Amino acid sequence: MAVDSSDVAIGACLFQNVDGVEHPICYLSKKLNKHQRNYSTVEKEAFGLLFATNALSVYFGSAPVLVYSDHSPLQFLQRMSNYN
Repeated sequence: MAVDSSDVAIGACLFQNVDGVEHPICYLSKKLNKHQRNYSTVEKEAFGLLFATNALSVYFGSAPVLVYSDHSPLQFLQRMSNYN
């Protein structure tokens, strides 16, 4: 899954890896409301990840999901002790 955000919207794409080639399965986007546009960059990126995970979770199986993002501060999520 790839996620990204801008000042006005968030977007995501779910991929399936077949023989080493990623094929898009589903695209998702959402325009941010006036309150969400005031979020910091890391909050917008995290919101995009949360929104995409909630919307696309029906496609997730038992295998781990690899997330691509161009925002490196989101890596702190992996090191959190509380996974809520």
